Amino acid sequence: MIYLLATSMLFVEDMHTEVILKIGYSDDSRGNQRFKDYESSGMTIKVLQVLQGGSQFLEGIIQKYFSKYSIPGRSREWFFYTEDIIDFFKAHKTCGEILRYLIDNYMFDSNEEPTFYLLPGRNEQLDSIIQSYVSDRGETEVFDFLYDLRALPHFCERLVYVCDTLRHRATDSTFINELLEYLPDEFLRNCQRIGLDRDADFRDRLPNMTGEDIRREIFGNNMHFLIYRSFEVGKWYGSSLIIRKLRLIYSIADISDAPKSNYINLFFNTKPMTSYEGLVGYEILSRKE
Repeated sequence: MIYLLATSMLFVEDMHTEVILKIGYSDDSRGNQRFKDYESSGMTIKVLQVLQGGSQFLEGIIQKYFSKYSIPGRSREWFFYTEDIIDFFKAHKTCGEILRYLIDNYMFDSNEEPTFYLLPGRNEQLDSIIQSYVSDRGETEVFDFLYDLRALPHFCERLVYVCDTLRHRATDSTFINELLEYLPDEFLRNCQRIGLDRDADFRDRLPNMTGEDIRREIFGNNMHFLIYRSFEVGKWYGSSLIIRKLRLIYSIADISDAPKSNYINLFFNTKPMTSYEGLVGYEILSRKE
């Protein structure tokens, strides 16, 4: 289970006490014992929220998401009291809802420096989704689908499997609605892009497609969307930052090519510039539509 609790802390620097928060994880079977352990150690706690299921992986993602509220000198699960954390837990009633929100909205930070890497890869993402689903719903047809989806080795094969399933089960509203609660949006966006009625020729060509073939045929404008979201017209970006941003986008698009900083010229009109510190990079002048 994922839990949120409140307690108090003495800040010895200026001798004041204030309420702080803890975001933690415990096996569902040991949850109540965990709270008793806190109380036995002398802590006064108030349990604010308990969400069954979850995982240590999800716990770490939530903690990282709220890291700007972390208390210096304490372990990463302790936070200053803030309504942002309180409201977040009020708005999401299950671990599945939390995971879905974070996957869809925070795959990477859109600020200049992409410091928030939410998920290390799609496999880990699907592992967490499956774990959250089983905790919330049990082993149903949707679980079987997610399990089979995870077993496929390549993203393109997974995408075709999702499209085929959505087409064949379109009239089964119970299955579809439950699946859409857990399925990451990138599958839905790209199913719309390639079309649910993609012919068998596409499936046959998948094993021989290069990363560039995949980008052109499947991602199309979605690739441009990710690029345009990550770089802002009028700003200067160093070559190393450009490569880091492109590498992240390539990983999302499942493209294995190694990006180079001058690839930015495929999407923008740029001006090569050197910063005052001697760093080489490009000023983004305008988009290439």
